[in-house]
Amino acid sequence: MAGIVLIVILPVCLIVQLIISSGEGPNASQGRLNLSSWDFARDGSVQLTGEWEFYRSQLLTPEDFHEKGGGAAQPPKLTGMVDLPGRWNDYIGEHDRSTAEGYATFRLRIH
Repeated sequence: MAGIVLIVILPVCLIVQLIISSGEGPNASQGRLNLSSWDFARDGSVQLTGEWEFYRSQLLTPEDFHEKGGGAAQPPKLTGMVDLPGRWNDYIGEHDRSTAEGYATFRLRIH
């Protein structure tokens, strides 16, 4: 009986939680998320959903995006913008090839 309750009740609770939490909070746009007016004490946590910068076949660190030394460094090559969360099969492969294999860096700047 407990197993049946878990199989029925747990998915229903998860769906209700998803419906309640969807639409709340700001979404990222063009790789940026502005939380300057967000009150974490009142509004709670933020889901980092929306449009993120995508760098295919590049494993980057925050230092890769900063100017180096006395001159401007070559910035990483932006591949495009992608909506997260989601599957990356449609954009990780090059030349419109759908695949689940590969590596990349996703970047979101939060203000």
